[in-house]
Amino acid sequence: MIVELALSAGISKLEKFTLHVPLVTVVWGSTTKTATVTSGTWSVNFSSLEIPADSASSTITANVSDLAGNPATTATKTVLIDTVAPTSSVVADTLVKAESAVVQSSEIGTAYIVKTTLTQPTTLAELLALESANDTSVNHVSITAANTDTSLSLAGLVDGTYNVYTVDSAGNLSSSTTNGIVIDNFVPTLAISTVSTDDVIN
Repeated sequence: MIVELALSAGISKLEKFTLHVPLVTVVWGSTTKTATVTSGTWSVNFSSLEIPADSASSTITANVSDLAGNPATTATKTVLIDTVAPTSSVVADTLVKAESAVVQSSEIGTAYIVKTTLTQPTTLAELLALESANDTSVNHVSITAANTDTSLSLAGLVDGTYNVYTVDSAGNLSSSTTNGIVIDNFVPTLAISTVSTDDVIN
């Protein structure tokens, strides 16, 4: 009997496990889930309330047996639980869209710049939906080093005021920055009025 337990290294809100066995019991923290095979595969979901609190590590245990009651060796997997959002920052400035904003995040992941006239996101799903529907009001850049200046291009964005959010590798969304970026591509005009009523200087 082959037991496969596939887990990602970082877990945020919801994980799904699949084992190709008839009967599976999974224990994570104080929560036990049991499922029966359907067409050779089963799955179980852990809600955010069932996942243990943030910890350096947490162990998931899977006990399996076939329909005759024959048990397999217990499978275990130690994972990191990360539900802590990163902290984002931006150098406040007034820029044109040919320039870039300077942003930072306390964790590696992705930084997003979002126009303040949009409904501000509270989840990663809402942020991604905003970007998909408003490509002239949202841009993003990968953060490859924590607490390090990263240039976020303003190309394609319309004029206005923007806040910055960051998302870590586990999908946790930061609060918006308290200061922001103003994009201003308005070109002023200049004219000289008539001099001495008739443009003639005596």
